[in-house]
Amino acid sequence: MILIEPLSAAAQESYNRSYPFIFKLQMLYELEKAFFEKEKKFHSLEFTENSLNTREPLLSLRRIIYKIHGMEEDVGKCWLEWAKLTRKAGHFQTSNIAILNASHLKPIHYYIEYAKLLFEQGN
Repeated sequence: MILIEPLSAAAQESYNRSYPFIFKLQMLYELEKAFFEKEKKFHSLEFTENSLNTREPLLSLRRIIYKIHGMEEDVGKCWLEWAKLTRKAGHFQTSNIAILNASHLKPIHYYIEYAKLLFEQGN
């Protein structure tokens, strides 16, 4: 109920005003799905606004959920997704930190993302 009333008021005005409430509902949905369903796979980030401020909380939530369920490879994939997003935005230091966090988990595309970061930095 806390989200429904502001959402209905915001939806009448504009998409931009209602999006933060819709996004919070998405996060609640993923949290609920993580604890009540066996499958822990989530929808693609393509369905969210393409901004770091929007995708970072969602990726953080997913990393926590995967960690709780012992799904280390998926934790690493989330770190690499964050590294990719921040690299494309030109935030190379943040991307490097995300890659370092993924390094001990060795997800499948770890070396590819690391090479892309080095290339874009001119190394």
